Amino acid sequence: MKFLRREDLIEDDPSSLVAAPKKPQTIPAHLTIDEMRTLLEMPDASNPLGRRDRLLFDCGSRPARRHGDNDRLRTDHAAPPAPKVVPRVQPVRPLDPVVAARAIETQRSTGA
Repeated sequence: MKFLRREDLIEDDPSSLVAAPKKPQTIPAHLTIDEMRTLLEMPDASNPLGRRDRLLFDCGSRPARRHGDNDRLRTDHAAPPAPKVVPRVQPVRPLDPVVAARAIETQRSTGA
């Protein structure tokens, strides 16, 4: 019909009023849990590219992450250094002589 319209053999194209047939929609295939684990563990983490690939797989498998967030990732994000554990030491306050004397008197009077 478009040909006839281009050649001016018809004035109106009645086929333009008809909707095109819809393509059938299929449900996408999915991986099993074991297949997903195998896929995520495939990259070799012993080299920087493998760590990068593992990080991208991990980030891509999490639905809450935006695609733009992956652009800002670096290889060193894949294996952050272990945090240093520093014990917190409470400062020692000087003993108040009056409080110390009362504590000693109380201890002596109770016989402890």
